[in-house]
Amino acid sequence: ISITSEQAQQIWSFVEKNLSNVKLIVCQCEQGVSRSAAIAAALSRILQNEDEYFFKYYWVNRWVYDLLIQAKQE
Repeated sequence: ISITSEQAQQIWSFVEKNLSNVKLIVCQCEQGVSRSAAIAAALSRILQNEDEYFFKYYWVNRWVYDLLIQAKQE
């Protein structure tokens, strides 16, 4: 099951609320394959303007990645 746009918004709300208190963000989903990589890539794209590493070494779920990027832009 993928994520919804509402869940993407919740992820960003959580990250923004806690960003000043953390040095590392760990992304893990039930299988730990494509959704977590997509979330990590999207966070990295927005927060560090860099996501190439994730696309090179992981299988990034483009649906999840695009939802998170879109949610941040709203």
